[in-house]
Amino acid sequence: MPLPALNPVTSALEKLKKIRPPIKLPGNGILISVFANQLGQHLKSSGLYRSNREIGTFRGELIAFEPMGHPAFRTFVEKFVSPAYVKEGGEKMQETTMSQDDAMVTMASDQFLEHILEIKKVLACQLPVEGADGRIRLSCPGYDAATGYYTLPAPAPELDMGLDNAKAALGDYFSEFLFLEKEQGLAVAVAALFNIYCGGLLPTGCLRPVFCVLANAEGSGKTMLVTAALVPTLGYAPTGVKPGHEDELRKRITSLVRAKKPVLFLDNVKQVLDSATLEAFTSGPLWEDRLLGGNTSITALHDVAVYISGNNLTLTPDLVRRSLIAELRLDSGKAEDRKARAVGHAFDVRDLGSRRRRHCRVRWFR
Repeated sequence: MPLPALNPVTSALEKLKKIRPPIKLPGNGILISVFANQLGQHLKSSGLYRSNREIGTFRGELIAFEPMGHPAFRTFVEKFVSPAYVKEGGEKMQETTMSQDDAMVTMASDQFLEHILEIKKVLACQLPVEGADGRIRLSCPGYDAATGYYTLPAPAPELDMGLDNAKAALGDYFSEFLFLEKEQGLAVAVAALFNIYCGGLLPTGCLRPVFCVLANAEGSGKTMLVTAALVPTLGYAPTGVKPGHEDELRKRITSLVRAKKPVLFLDNVKQVLDSATLEAFTSGPLWEDRLLGGNTSITALHDVAVYISGNNLTLTPDLVRRSLIAELRLDSGKAEDRKARAVGHAFDVRDLGSRRRRHCRVRWFR
């Protein structure tokens, strides 16, 4: 007589139990420090990383570092180990999910964190970094233990462009922007591009200038200029607006620092930009804030570059001192009356396909 078929769910659980090593939960003689140390050893190659004593994974449509909360951690570990409670007497073990308190203490313990790979920077694609021998090289996709950098998957750059061609390509790339002062504006535009592209060569927490694009009228291309500086490296431009309240801006900055995001882009800012939060953020490499929904604080070195655009925008003296400013002008009465070259060439920033992004990537030099 044939044996009855196993329930698919039961069968899957049985297979999972065979590949997941058991681990004893704290209690009944098991110290939480011992549990944290053992769990860290099991999870050191699980795709879990730490940044500023927070742990997280890379996920999402744009593949970004996402800090992990206690509820998610409780189920995440069960993909790799089988947590079990030791019954009195120590002879039998009952598989069970770790408690919320155990998860909180474990995630904060040195015994656990010392096994988790530390992320110092997140690079949007293969970018120039300094090797152990002092030479500049391209970063490798994934995690680099030598630098602590994590390079996100992206099309490989094309490196067969000579110096003269690279300079000509950059000049052509920004040629349609009407700068009030051409040489100054072009210099700021190129610096804004390399500010992101050369991020891997700058030490963590390095102070960078704020990049401001100001214009005299709508349709002058201020948003497109910032986009042109960001897309070749990031593949996208994280456009946002300035919140109406300082608390909201502070929360946004904190979320960017926690997620290792590279850019804060405040687009189309109106009238006067007077923000104590923004001035404090751009004046020092260390950011400190209280996390939402609790009494926990974060103190971290950050690598967030700030980009601002606005029409007839006035900056406070403190922001002016911290900024590189490019001014655009619109001579014609209406933006739609302006004639531009036909789009579709290799440097069209509106095409975010992998082929165009490779062409946008600037040649790097040893």
